[in-house]
Amino acid sequence: MTPELQLKQYKKIVSALYSFSENILAVDFSQLDYVLFLMLSSALDILKGSRASFLKYEKNDNVLRNRKTIQYKNGSLLVEDHEDKLKCLEIYLDNDFRSLFQKDRRMYVLNNAARNKFLSREIDNILNINSAHMIFYPVYFQDDFVGLIEIVRENKKNKFNELDQKFLKILLNFCSSLFSNIYLYEWAIRDTLTDCFAMTYFNKALDEYILYEKRYNETFCILMLDIDDFKKINDTYGHPAGDKAILFFVEMIRKVTRNNDLLGRYGGDEFCLILRKCTLKGAKCTAARILLELSNTKLSLKNEKINLSTSIGIAIYGKHGEDRKTLIESADTALYKAKQKGKNTYSVYNPRLKSSKK
Repeated sequence: MTPELQLKQYKKIVSALYSFSENILAVDFSQLDYVLFLMLSSALDILKGSRASFLKYEKNDNVLRNRKTIQYKNGSLLVEDHEDKLKCLEIYLDNDFRSLFQKDRRMYVLNNAARNKFLSREIDNILNINSAHMIFYPVYFQDDFVGLIEIVRENKKNKFNELDQKFLKILLNFCSSLFSNIYLYEWAIRDTLTDCFAMTYFNKALDEYILYEKRYNETFCILMLDIDDFKKINDTYGHPAGDKAILFFVEMIRKVTRNNDLLGRYGGDEFCLILRKCTLKGAKCTAARILLELSNTKLSLKNEKINLSTSIGIAIYGKHGEDRKTLIESADTALYKAKQKGKNTYSVYNPRLKSSKK
């Protein structure tokens, strides 16, 4: 690179970093999607890459799940219909090259990436990208590996140089404090796959709602829901299809609920929904609308279209319990009753119902 071209590149990088720093000042730690988009798009713009991703590490499953991926072509952001596939994507680390970064915090440049037979290419296959060169930047929170940033180039002649690496390090340093806050806030309270609230946060919110309702003498309802015959979907179509079914299920629930209703993932395909300032009549109406939405909309799985159904248990605060444990148990017992009634229906808790595992 001639001195003139190098100077031009330096000026462009400084300008990009200045613009990025101005934008990042207006962002708070609850805006995870925007932070990731801003960071990844800035990196692609300067580094002339084809794809940038942030993959979040799930320790319990030892997998990386796609949290944000953007694709550039000829300097323009591509808007393509790959969101569902990418959101369900999981990279198992047991035999993947990326497992290196579970212990190694250093940025790593992989030239001739196509020759690495231990590197999963699922993301690039979905986006129809032929990755030639890649930069990996592991993200740590304190001593914990929490994710991996990847930048991909397709041009075989355009390897990542020292200047590229310095720019990316500076860019990510701008984000370091935000990443820490994001980890404590967004990643800690949200389920990675569905973006529903994790149960730790959900339980805390439910306790707060109970205190509020006791003070102001208002009421709310709890709905417990799960997908009927979900195991059959996993066994027939595979676990990625199961994830797609869960995302579809959540989408149907959100279509008929209000912004101030609170949806938590209780585990697997089971969810808990808080309906604020809602009577039993209103809860029944919401349950019926969820059932109707599912019956009217088909889910595509491997070139087949199927209807999902759900069983729903309903409990109302005060009448069916005045503490979190009792309320959830009441709704869960009602859910079991809905299963006994033949599934694809809802049931309201009755003290005479016997609690049992589904």
